[in-house]
Amino acid sequence: MSMQMTTRGSSRIVMLGVVAVLAVGIAVLGAKYLRSGKDQLPTPPGQQQLVAEKPADVVSLSPNLTSGTDTSHLLTADFKIVNQMAEITQGCREIFESSFTTPVGAPASAGQLAVADPGHDFESTDAIRGGLPFRRLEFGGLGGSRCFIYYQHGGAMYPRFCLAVIDTEHTKTLWVGEARERARDLEQLRGMLLHGDFDDKRRPEC
Repeated sequence: MSMQMTTRGSSRIVMLGVVAVLAVGIAVLGAKYLRSGKDQLPTPPGQQQLVAEKPADVVSLSPNLTSGTDTSHLLTADFKIVNQMAEITQGCREIFESSFTTPVGAPASAGQLAVADPGHDFESTDAIRGGLPFRRLEFGGLGGSRCFIYYQHGGAMYPRFCLAVIDTEHTKTLWVGEARERARDLEQLRGMLLHGDFDDKRRPEC
């Protein structure tokens, strides 16, 4: 009888020991879970996590222009119309690109200025996606000593079309203007210039 009681007592002690070990293990795991939860707090319902802001356009067309330019004669010469940036001559592109500066006045680097071809995706609104050009070519024109690049500037909720007329003989940008209306072809572009539809009185946001 006493032996049976001793056996039962020993079994009870072993069971209590097992229970104690399990309790300690659960407590340790619970503490680790709570600590990890504090390090990585969940986002409250209805509240979005902050996302790194995409960089805005950091360059603008800032040529040294002569005031009082007669815009009605800017595009009166004969021009060969091109629809790809690769079709614009290197001399015309180099003058155009060298007219862009950063907010502190430094020349824009090659990586800061890109112009998409017609039909290609670009940053057309102020919902910046990142990794896309802020400008897209509408069409360009090549003349004997003059060229022009007509393009849309995105990064805004409204249309903004820019025209840069370039003197390739004297290697300078003659004139820059900005308009809200889109010209479909050279004749309409000439008409807009004739009627003063382009704003060149202030610094165009091109």
